[in-house]
Parts: sequence; structure tokens; C-alpha cells
Amino acid sequence: MICERERLTDKQQLVYEYVWQFRDRHGFCPTVREICRQFGYGSPNSAWGHMRALRRKGWLTWESGQSRTIRPTEAHSGK
Repeated sequence: MICERERLTDKQQLVYEYVWQFRDRHGFCPTVREICRQFGYGSPNSAWGHMRALRRKGWLTWESGQSRTIRPTEAHSGK
């Protein structure tokens, strides 16, 4: 059964692609601070807003309270 992906906004797509590119380059996923730095966000709340939307839509997951646990979900791992 193929799951239909929920559409992303342009900014959500950029954050999602950055997570993939960072993971491909470094072998692990970025932290919230690294996402903030990449997009010039002055506050982690900006990054968290996009990440929460990506999680709600099923594109990302993470473990609360642990660093470097942001991950693209298996359902979307093929990009």
C-alpha cells in the first residue's frame, strides 16, 4: 500500500532537503542549532515550527531531549 505524502511548504521542503544533505555529507543529522544557522533563524522557535510541521506530516521524527536524533522517516527515505 502506497502512502500519499502530505505536501510541504517551500520552507518546509528546504528544511527537509537540508536534513538529507547534511546527513549525506556528515553521516549524521543536524541539530536544531545547525538548522538555525543554515537558514539564518535568530531563534530556535523558527526551526522548531518547521520541524513540528514536518513531524506532523510524517516527514521527520526525533527523540525529545536527545541531540542529533532528527531523522527523515522511513516512509519518505527515498526522497
